[in-house]
Amino acid sequence: MSVLVTGGAGFIGSHLVEKLLKEDYTVIVLDNLSFGKAENLNLKNRRLSLFKGDVCDKEIVKKVLKDVEIVFHLAALVDVPFSVRNPVLVNQVNVCGSLNILKESMKNDAKKFIYASSCAVYGEPQYLPINEEHPTIPLTPYAVSKLAVEKYCQVFCKLYGFKTVSLRLFNVYGPRQESKSYSGVISRMINLLRSGELPIIFGDGSQTRDFVYVSDVVDAFYKAMNSKQCVGEINIGSGKEISIIELAKILMEKFGLKNVEPKYAEPRAGDIKRSWANIEKAKHLLGYKPRFSLDEGLDALLK
Repeated sequence: MSVLVTGGAGFIGSHLVEKLLKEDYTVIVLDNLSFGKAENLNLKNRRLSLFKGDVCDKEIVKKVLKDVEIVFHLAALVDVPFSVRNPVLVNQVNVCGSLNILKESMKNDAKKFIYASSCAVYGEPQYLPINEEHPTIPLTPYAVSKLAVEKYCQVFCKLYGFKTVSLRLFNVYGPRQESKSYSGVISRMINLLRSGELPIIFGDGSQTRDFVYVSDVVDAFYKAMNSKQCVGEINIGSGKEISIIELAKILMEKFGLKNVEPKYAEPRAGDIKRSWANIEKAKHLLGYKPRFSLDEGLDALLK
């Protein structure tokens, strides 16, 4: 089976490509390499093809989707502060580019379209843990763009009968994540600690997040591809929350620093106070079960 992974040279995408190649799929990657890196991929594998191009380029989208049966759409501008400064560009790439991929996927009779959405669509939680019925109140242009594509996926499914699923990813971490990325708080803290500096916390550190290891996220994508009943929106997280200050202390202890306070900085625009995924739907529809605890994931990343 031939599959397409947009953004396949990036952090999550490259891990997904590895999994698909291991399972003997033929994989096509579309990535403009603005954030992804070719060295994240095993280009010596004959079942892997990398096309350098943009999801907004209709011609290359047509080219890469020819005879593709499954589409994993991960390509996006994911920097939240960047979206606050550049909402039009983020809309162009994340919404219009996604619509290009979605429309051409259906036109080429792909069997399923699996979209990497985000927990950012929920906004500030009204209750915890957050399930898929929680109101969607996006707080940033990035979150708006993610929700807009989810709506297009819903319409394509209901109006045209094209199978789509949107995986609402919570805070993914693991190898190859850029420490400079908005979501890369764990990688950023580790890099600071490795250079002999203390972690930096934006705000007072009481804000919580649901951190999920990249291998568990890849398993969710793979299960979504193979599940016949999997359509709609599904949370993918660990099902647990931890405060940023607790996270910092755990990492500092792993680096031999005890009874030390991290550095603090001003809160960032668009940051929510708490985030915690209800993953019961993923368990029921996908048979999804996170294999890595936070401690195990951090140890795997540090190795």
